[in-house]
Amino acid sequence: MKKKTAILVDGGFFLKRYRSINKLKNLDPEKTAKDLWEMCLKHLSQAKAETYDLYRIFYYDCLPYSKKHHNPVN
Repeated sequence: MKKKTAILVDGGFFLKRYRSINKLKNLDPEKTAKDLWEMCLKHLSQAKAETYDLYRIFYYDCLPYSKKHHNPVN
């Protein structure tokens, strides 16, 4: 039985690495999205013991949390 898998992509990190790997200054949004899709599918196919179905790709791009909390779960 295939496991449904969600992939979380940190947009800022992905775009920074994508630009440096592909030596790009200007990004084509359609090509970038297609390449991200293909990378996610390749990650799923690398599993040797189990098979995975792609459930969803969650793409987020936000600043790191900067506030300080002591024991936020009460």
